[in-house]
Amino acid sequence: MSRRAKARSLRRQKREFLNNFTKALNLTGDDNDPVPTSKTTFRVLTDGFDNKSSRDEDSNRETFPSCGATNSDNEPGHSEKASKEPGDMITLLYYKGLQCVAEYMFSYLDAESLSAMEKVSKECKQMVMEGLLWKKMLEKACSKDSLMWLICIKDGWSSFLFKPKSSSVCYELYKDLYIRVKHNRQQLIRNWRGEHGVRVRFKVRNVASNSTSPCSHQVSCMYSSPEALVLGFSNGLIKIFETSTLKHMKTWRQREGVACLKADSNVLIAATTDHNLHVLDVNSGTLLKTLIYHSAPVTDLHFNEKWLISCSKDKTLKVWCRITTANFVPAITLVDDLRQGFNCLDFNNQYVVAGSDDSSIKVWKMECWSKFGNLHGHEDIVTCIQINDKYVVSGSLDGKVRVWYTAFGTCIRVLSYGWSVLCLRINNDYIVTGDHGLICVWDFQAVLRPDKFSSDEHVFLQQITHQTGRIRGIFMDEFKIVSCSDDNTVMFSEFLFFDGLNE
Repeated sequence: MSRRAKARSLRRQKREFLNNFTKALNLTGDDNDPVPTSKTTFRVLTDGFDNKSSRDEDSNRETFPSCGATNSDNEPGHSEKASKEPGDMITLLYYKGLQCVAEYMFSYLDAESLSAMEKVSKECKQMVMEGLLWKKMLEKACSKDSLMWLICIKDGWSSFLFKPKSSSVCYELYKDLYIRVKHNRQQLIRNWRGEHGVRVRFKVRNVASNSTSPCSHQVSCMYSSPEALVLGFSNGLIKIFETSTLKHMKTWRQREGVACLKADSNVLIAATTDHNLHVLDVNSGTLLKTLIYHSAPVTDLHFNEKWLISCSKDKTLKVWCRITTANFVPAITLVDDLRQGFNCLDFNNQYVVAGSDDSSIKVWKMECWSKFGNLHGHEDIVTCIQINDKYVVSGSLDGKVRVWYTAFGTCIRVLSYGWSVLCLRINNDYIVTGDHGLICVWDFQAVLRPDKFSSDEHVFLQQITHQTGRIRGIFMDEFKIVSCSDDNTVMFSEFLFFDGLNE
């Protein structure tokens, strides 16, 4: 069906609804009467017919013959009958068996108006309860706002939504849940922004302890997911912890020190100081394959369901095609005219970006693996980089964080960090950077609007200082920041307080 045909069908459905609605109420209004669609809906729904008739008595005699004054006012018993008629339109719908029409109107209300509607009459409250309108309002909010849905998942309430109502769940639960989720969303945003002196909750743990063998070496890299936290050490140890509780789960050992690592649900790939990549089974730690192609230390790697790309001090990027879960086949080598090697990389479905020791960023197109261009602006070694759908964010030892528009290769914002930027992570809302014991949070959406937020003070949100060593890795999601430092500590910075961490 074409767009024009869909529009005609929608207009026809609206006209049919209005016709049926006016017939059900014995109205004679025309077919163009609008359906309430704003906050004024509550006032319109609860206006008494008597008040309306006082404003326009003659019109009301034609439009509401059963609720106001009519030609039969002199009939015996009419006054007693009129006194028993409901005083608002919604109650009238209830007595006429048109609860579905009232629920349709209620769907245009916001939370404040719906709460007030429950107090109009017991019939209104009954229709709100029977229609599960608070449940529908929460489901509608979760469909439009992914953050509210994630809060429901984290709080354990997602099993009660988008499913038929359970007989064991009372009506009041959905109303309380809606209020709680909205409150938690507001609290989460305030805590991320550091407003009103709100502080995040911390959990710092020395990961060198609670081990089967003593660890005198430093943490060199980190990878984290919602389920597991993986740490690599300079002596070859790989430790896996449960993310929510930091409970130590497994310890594996490599012959050489671990330089960087990444993992998914099936495999863990660790680059060691002997220039090789080791593919390990994520459950047992069994070595599945060793990739021997670089001639200098590997500095970073990333992989997904199709590709594995690694960069090295040998001035190359190696690309592997992922045939099966643990089978990676060499595909192509990306080279550039560099005097020094690469330090970091990232890629999406369109581009591969890599930061180098010569302060530049190299960009390739993934479609044909051809060179797309260079991004110049940093004045020192590029240490960290991340790309999303439109933008590249990079950090350097020059103390600057730069935001680039990928398609045009232009720098749209420079953030003066003040210290060397060692690592960073981004999502749709925030940029998180790490240095020597310092983590800073920036407003990403404000950063993308330099015309309105020109000063760094307008986009800087807060800083976290609870580690003493260099920050080696950062992971972030909507609720927390996880950072590891070479003082052998892992810190959880929580922005929405649940009981997942034991103080």
